[in-house]
Formats: sequence, C-alpha cells, structure tokens
Amino acid sequence: MWLRLTAILGLCLLLSACSARPFEYHANTESPAGPGLFTGEAGELRSGKPEKDTP
Repeated sequence: MWLRLTAILGLCLLLSACSARPFEYHANTESPAGPGLFTGEAGELRSGKPEKDTP
C-alpha cells in the first residue's frame, strides 16, 4: 500500500513539474515594464482633464 501511495505521489510531482513556465525576474529597486497605476498607457503622469483626440 505504501509503495502505491509513494508511486502515485511521485508521479504527481513529476507531472506537476512539467507545467512550469519561465519566471521573469526584476529587482525590487527597478520599475516594472508596462503602464503604471497613475501614468496609464502614455507613460507620463497627467493631471486635470484628459485631452480629447481630434481626428
């Protein structure tokens, strides 16, 4: 019984390791890439009313 349980747990461990994805590391002192909470898609902080795009 213990042999079956050990084999099943070992197989589950091996199969779960196959689904790992690469991890993108960045230091805590660096700013992550992409839009921020206050900067938005433009990448700069704007205050006041948003500008309207004129076609």
